[in-house]
Amino acid sequence: MEEKSYPLLPEWVIKVFQKENNPNKSVISNMKIVSKDSDNSESMIDQEDIIVIDFDKVKENYNKKLKSNDAFIVMKEKDKKYGNIVWIEFKNGNLLDKDGNLSEEKSIELREKIYDSINIFLSYILDSTDKRISHIKENPLKYLKEHSMYYLIYNENKNTAKTKMRDHWKKLAGETNEGLCGFNSKIKNKFRGYLFRDAFAYAPNEFEQILVNYLKN
Repeated sequence: MEEKSYPLLPEWVIKVFQKENNPNKSVISNMKIVSKDSDNSESMIDQEDIIVIDFDKVKENYNKKLKSNDAFIVMKEKDKKYGNIVWIEFKNGNLLDKDGNLSEEKSIELREKIYDSINIFLSYILDSTDKRISHIKENPLKYLKEHSMYYLIYNENKNTAKTKMRDHWKKLAGETNEGLCGFNSKIKNKFRGYLFRDAFAYAPNEFEQILVNYLKN
């Protein structure tokens, strides 16, 4: 029986995170499922045909006590030899404090998920015998720094603070007039050039359009 192939999941990803470690429990899912809010069963991206690795399931199989980003995929850039690991975290609730800035509680939670996800990912990579990832195993942290991206997908309607204080914090943090206030200072600037090549905060429709455009090309 011919095995399925997925545009956002190279064969080595399937082997490392599915076959070698979880042969009887699938960690392959889709964007609609991984973006679902457990509190109200609402999916932030309604795309069942976009297949991803459900990293919460990977974490459950590895160590249930840890935290994790929701998903990851691999996206290639034109003329680049290696694809980018793309980490995805969905947040459908309010992330802001009373001043309209990304709250310290939420930023700590996001950072914990990032650190645990990286450690789980590296453990799987280093334990794998797949020769196709030898370039990652040579220096995995360097690979992530140069070939991984982080996307926080948040609900715009629940994270719009109409206060002067929000604009004040944005100016101090070097934020633009669009996006999630405080994300740059508390997440992006902390991890960019360290564990990620770059990090972004997008509304669901913006991120969905990025994926749709990528899959068309």
